Amino acid sequence: MPSSNRAAARRAPESAAGALKASVKGEIMLDQQPGSEARIESGDAPDPRHGESVRRRSEGDRSDRVPVHVVWEITLACNLRCSHCGSRAGRPRKGELDTAECLDLVHQLAALGTREISLIGGEAYLRLDWLEIIAAVSDAGIKCGLQTGGRALTRTKIAAAAAAGLHAAGVSVDGPREIHDELRGIRGSYDQCLRVIGDLAEEGIRPSANTQINRRSAPHM
Repeated sequence: MPSSNRAAARRAPESAAGALKASVKGEIMLDQQPGSEARIESGDAPDPRHGESVRRRSEGDRSDRVPVHVVWEITLACNLRCSHCGSRAGRPRKGELDTAECLDLVHQLAALGTREISLIGGEAYLRLDWLEIIAAVSDAGIKCGLQTGGRALTRTKIAAAAAAGLHAAGVSVDGPREIHDELRGIRGSYDQCLRVIGDLAEEGIRPSANTQINRRSAPHM
């Protein structure tokens, strides 16, 4: 499918709140990285418009050890200062894969039978080649998702990601404004992440929300 038509069949919810309500339904995954607490991740909820989840593994997948869903931390560069970050992100790590190496890895994963790749960081979109990587994943016939804190993820960048083939994106929302901004270390990050959810939906990218659960945010769940 031409990149300009990849998102044409998706109808967006009318608002950020509507997008969030429509998309926060799915599997619960507990993130047990050192330094982090339980987190609800809802990025792979079955969608009646697109059939059942591509993450559902068959007996053949299990016997052949197919990496059906790959979560790929493509950079440690980040523009938030989250107190609970298990990756201790901030600056890019030394020796991160260059563009050619990333594209080669996409081809290798496609050959292994991978059906979905979730790009994470840090902030994946801080890489200059993030759109090229998304396009390579999509062109290989693999669904491409993104996990983001949403800071400085503009509508223009989101539209470009949609054109490149981004299928879905999870946005971190950690409770009410005051708690969220404190946990993420940047005042105003709450408002930005809600704006991003609405922009994703309007650009035809399926939005979802990730929530880091702790003693302060849990009462607001």
